[in-house]
Amino acid sequence: MKKSIQLFLKGILLIIIGCLIIVYFSKVFRPKYFEAPDDVTNKTEGFYALEKNSLDVLFLGSSHAYYTFNPAILWKQTGAYSYVFAGECQPFSQTYYYLKQALKTQSPQVIVLDVFGLLDSSKACQTDGIYKKNSEGLRDEIYRIQSLKEINDPALKLDYLLDLRLYHSRWNDLTLDDFKFPFEKHFNPYFGWTMGYPESNKKIERDTYQQTEIIKPDEINLSYLDKIIDLCKKKEFTSFNG
Repeated sequence: MKKSIQLFLKGILLIIIGCLIIVYFSKVFRPKYFEAPDDVTNKTEGFYALEKNSLDVLFLGSSHAYYTFNPAILWKQTGAYSYVFAGECQPFSQTYYYLKQALKTQSPQVIVLDVFGLLDSSKACQTDGIYKKNSEGLRDEIYRIQSLKEINDPALKLDYLLDLRLYHSRWNDLTLDDFKFPFEKHFNPYFGWTMGYPESNKKIERDTYQQTEIIKPDEINLSYLDKIIDLCKKKEFTSFNG
């Protein structure tokens, strides 16, 4: 009986060690995006470098959020500390998991939610690869796995869950920085904001159109909106839709 318990405990320990090794090498092999404007790694990793419970305001959503909201200006004008924890063309379902991830270390007073992901037009850029790219910004592996469940292709979903299977060909491209990456903090001096375009006096002509109908977001996105609202209510946050 005693030997059986010992074997069981050893088996559990081996499984835990194996999972930790897989998680570590998954982060090692993933491509890193540090160059603006496509610096999603810089944005998400910068969030994890923040001091715990240091934020007053949290911005969530797509690139509309990180091009629009500048935490430096907000701090200068109001004294509030904020961060833009967003991702490129982020599907609205994944924004929910970004909020859950953020609340593990932060307790902001205000949540500002970019709702581009709710719009039908957002589907033009929401490829399966976008789901994968945004999932890599989630450190909690359970949230990362859950954030991929809206992908319809089971085989592709499996590839996205197993980074070593997807990125094993990057072996020759790895550097020492890749191996050190999981252990280092990557502070983002812009707090998630990205300057997309320099200031210019050039006048840009924009097309105008007349709205002829109201299109309701699909049921899946609306269900995630309800989840976000419920989570904010439980935490007693002031929630704004932006």
